Amino acid sequence: MAACAACAVRLNPVHNQIRIRANTASGIYHGLQTRYDGRIGRQLLLGSSYTYSKAIDNVSEVFGFLGQGSLVVSQNPFDIGRGERGLSGNDLHHVWTMNFVWDLPFMKEQRGFLGRMLGGWSASGIYRRTGGRPMQPVQFSSGTPTVTDRDFNATFFGYFDSLRPFSANPNAEVRSLGFVTPAGQLVDYNNRNRPVTLSDVRWVFNNLDAARYFGTPFGAGRGVLRGPKVSDGDFAVFKSWKIRESWSLQYRFEATNIFNHPTLGVPNLQADSGTTSTWLNATETEATPRIIQMGLRLTF
Repeated sequence: MAACAACAVRLNPVHNQIRIRANTASGIYHGLQTRYDGRIGRQLLLGSSYTYSKAIDNVSEVFGFLGQGSLVVSQNPFDIGRGERGLSGNDLHHVWTMNFVWDLPFMKEQRGFLGRMLGGWSASGIYRRTGGRPMQPVQFSSGTPTVTDRDFNATFFGYFDSLRPFSANPNAEVRSLGFVTPAGQLVDYNNRNRPVTLSDVRWVFNNLDAARYFGTPFGAGRGVLRGPKVSDGDFAVFKSWKIRESWSLQYRFEATNIFNHPTLGVPNLQADSGTTSTWLNATETEATPRIIQMGLRLTF
């Protein structure tokens, strides 16, 4: 890693590539956990839990390569603690779940033909809603000169840059990306003839000229973005008929992802992936679509 933004050489040129693996990760977690379990009348079991928490660390999962914009090295190899401190990859500020089991109260004795058909039904369900997981953008180091040590990167984890893009205006469009020219001018990443300001873009591509522009080669911190939220619910209805002393028939109706809510996966986090219309665009779906199934089970 260079000692300044104007040069891209090792601090001590006598040494070759040096890789150190050590147990240097640390983290803290604070949370408020609440839970309710109760019965309403003699028919409805209801449960709900809510967790408000915050998890902070300096590395979350080194083997989850690019899963959330995570690399196996820090931006500054001489500051792996405070320099990488940020929201943990598994930080979920809000987690809420609700579940119920409801024994429908009418005709529970199932007397007569009508009672056998309309009585004895039960319903159950579970719903879960969480916030998105933290993530951060990354970039390649194979195209534009940066302050990173490319030979080191290519040897140990490929041509991804250990330096992250700079964060500009957090209120700008999340895909807007700036680029600093050799003349020190800030322009649009995809249209180098169009000048922009730091207020116009959410990010600035981290190259050698951007390092001079900002006076530091180290870009945005960890966990500066949030992934898509998760909302998922399952529902079931079932009923049993007593046929004989040891014979019973059960009908089940089950629906997973009952609301057919899409759960988007981690988007493309690579800033220089081609165009800014493709990166940070979460189109992959992790959750399966709604599935409905019915069945009969005979027990004897």
